[in-house]
Amino acid sequence: MQKFFFIYIKMKPQDDYYWLGFMGGVLTTFSFVPQILKTIKTKDIDNLSFFMYVVISIGFLLWTIYGALLENWVIFIFNLVALAFTITIMVLFRRHSKSIIQKKY
Repeated sequence: MQKFFFIYIKMKPQDDYYWLGFMGGVLTTFSFVPQILKTIKTKDIDNLSFFMYVVISIGFLLWTIYGALLENWVIFIFNLVALAFTITIMVLFRRHSKSIIQKKY
């Protein structure tokens, strides 16, 4: 076993399903990047659901804890990064929703 931060890694690259989980983590985690970039560029949050990002953030938090408890770095790292991305979108949502309200009045 190798130690990664505070957890020991049980999964090794030679495990049969390692790359399946790794690629799934890459694709689902980084699927938030286009939304972040578009929101930063356009400052348009009209079609975003803040509640959806709250719910999915809670889900990513639970998956992160689950990955840590299982000592599975693939689950842990990708869900931690996805959590950071969803929090970034929520911060952008709050920041731009305030500026839109101020512009209207």
